[in-house]
Amino acid sequence: MVRKAKLSDLISICLSAKRASVRYEFPFKVDTKFLFNSLYDLMSKNNMDMFVQEENDQIVGAIAVICYKDIFSGKLLADGLFWYVDEGYNGMALFNAFEQFCKEKGVDVIMVSTYNNKYSILLDKLYKRKNYKLFNSVYYKEV
Repeated sequence: MVRKAKLSDLISICLSAKRASVRYEFPFKVDTKFLFNSLYDLMSKNNMDMFVQEENDQIVGAIAVICYKDIFSGKLLADGLFWYVDEGYNGMALFNAFEQFCKEKGVDVIMVSTYNNKYSILLDKLYKRKNYKLFNSVYYKEV
């Protein structure tokens, strides 16, 4: 079942995200306390929307989105902050809820990103199948 996340879900979301960070080979170590505080701040100020996937009353995945006006065009953009599911679960219901939310909110452009890891080829195929176009590459350097 997919539903809108509540503030009371944040501890479970953060612990699940930490597990996912290893599986998805995040380039940075997840600081669960910082993540909790950041998500709490964004959700409590209504600056972010998040959906969770539950199985047997346990959160097994989440997707988060921030919507804002593009400074160049004025279009309403939806930026997918993260999307993950625990191993053994399919996250398409989460992604579909994310897209439906964006449509209902009147979003003009949806942006999603992925880390360059063993799942990026699958996600690339998914995004192309759903008519997303590659727009940007991001490089990073730790200093």
